[in-house]
Amino acid sequence: MGCLLSLVLFAGAIVYGGQIGKIYWRYYELLDEMRESARFARSRSDDAIRRNLRAVIDELGLPEEAKRVQVRRAGPPYSILISTQYQERLDLPVGRPIYLSFRPKAESRF
Repeated sequence: MGCLLSLVLFAGAIVYGGQIGKIYWRYYELLDEMRESARFARSRSDDAIRRNLRAVIDELGLPEEAKRVQVRRAGPPYSILISTQYQERLDLPVGRPIYLSFRPKAESRF
């Protein structure tokens, strides 16, 4: 009986660990793209940055609220800040779903 319980717990950890891993993987993919956009911001317009990031958000399957990308430039010294925020829902087998909040941002000086 103890072995069966261990197997069930292990299987549950794999299934829900995989869901959590997928959610964080998408966050880090978006963050990486935001950092790249900030790094090359000198040669791109704010609208081009937003369009590119919205396409990435669509590709990753992130919630619509993530598409509210903010691009702020300041200077001199010149800098750019790119940010957004969104929530991901994690459904558990028991109880209410958990909502994970993300606020990715990238900043660069040029």
